[in-house]
Amino acid sequence: MRPLGAGFRAFASAAGWVFLVGCTSSSEAPTSSNPGGAGAGGTGGSAAGGTAGGMTEATSDPLFTDPSIPHCDGTGVDNYYLQGTVDGQSVQFSTYQSASINGTTLAAGEDVNGTIRADAALTFTPPLIENKASPLVGTSLLIPDGQPAPAQTLCITDGQLGTPTLSSGATNRPFFFHVTGAKSGDCNGAAVTVDLGGCLVRFGTAFPNLEAPDGGIAN
Repeated sequence: MRPLGAGFRAFASAAGWVFLVGCTSSSEAPTSSNPGGAGAGGTGGSAAGGTAGGMTEATSDPLFTDPSIPHCDGTGVDNYYLQGTVDGQSVQFSTYQSASINGTTLAAGEDVNGTIRADAALTFTPPLIENKASPLVGTSLLIPDGQPAPAQTLCITDGQLGTPTLSSGATNRPFFFHVTGAKSGDCNGAAVTVDLGGCLVRFGTAFPNLEAPDGGIAN
């Protein structure tokens, strides 16, 4: 995959949430999408699952060690993985997404007929510290097509997000997340029983509010 450009664009969702999405042309992004593919949560050299390349040894924090949470590194075609359950139904999905982060939100979006669709907007409590999970305090997660309750938007009410320490020379930064509380639609909807693990890789290691040895400014 080619690295995304450094520029961000701001988009507002229908519910009024505003977040940043990294921009790339369709010629730069692989087009494969693998609903239910082996990449999510796989083992034995798969793009997600196990210890991803470019990372140092994981800590004991369950976000970084739980095998049910995809641990991707951006070396495969896909850079966004989602797996787990929603209301007891299995979700397993991987695809390529534009990814970006600002001071409080990690975002994944897809260009659909010239419009960026927000597939994930993960609002966390800053600062992020490598190998330490930070609480998720909102925003939204879209259930992909081909999965149970497709195109359903979940309002995130509980979960965690974090990034591992990178090995020397790493060029991509993976983010792992675990959504354990949600409501249907906006946050006025009914509670949904959810246990979803995910991984999103942002190409380049820099991002704000990172407490890391390099200050988060490399690459």
